[in-house]
Amino acid sequence: MRGAGTQVIGTIVGLGLLWGGAKAYESVRTNVCVYVDNGAGSAPLVVSLDNEVKLAVEPGEVGKLECRAGERRITINRLSDVVFNEVKQLTTPAVGKTTRYMLNPEGKNRYWVRPILYGHQWQLGEQVDYKDKYEQLAHRIELLSTDDWFELEKGDFVLEQVPDSIRVDQTSRGATRYEVCRIERAEHDYIANARRDTHWTEQEFGRLSQLVRSVMEAAEEQELAAHQ
Repeated sequence: MRGAGTQVIGTIVGLGLLWGGAKAYESVRTNVCVYVDNGAGSAPLVVSLDNEVKLAVEPGEVGKLECRAGERRITINRLSDVVFNEVKQLTTPAVGKTTRYMLNPEGKNRYWVRPILYGHQWQLGEQVDYKDKYEQLAHRIELLSTDDWFELEKGDFVLEQVPDSIRVDQTSRGATRYEVCRIERAEHDYIANARRDTHWTEQEFGRLSQLVRSVMEAAEEQELAAHQ
């Protein structure tokens, strides 16, 4: 009996140590990621956190600024110009999670969320004779905020090469993941305006359906090229 009691106590102590270790790790780990996009820039961006330089982001690239949640000052310089300088309250995420933000200095870039189907055949749809309403077609492309700073609530992959396969539960036939992609500003604005358009012609419907298909196909081709 004494041996059994010792074993139980040891188990409890062991679990306590594991829990304490997990809490200690959670209290110090970086739990915020800020994606700094220089997609439309002509010169590098220099990113500082609380007045300390952390990284440089080359034109056409995206950088990741990782830190702890809380009140932080983020400053971004392009050559001699300050293009962003604000104090942000970075939200503390749930345990084991990461709060993610997009920082789009000068607000030049535009984004959409692309679903990626693993284990299923990706279909763009037929030559868009959607008998749905015009506004439903306009919502086929999920646009993100145009602000220079916003929280990313969706997107497993952010402006990066997506894997050609993922590990899923054995009982699942497939899975859907989401990629945050750039989209041309003119395309973004056309789709955004279409969502507000209550009167449309057959010609406008055809142009919108062609644009939606073009955006999806371009993302598909870019992904295929990245894996070659």
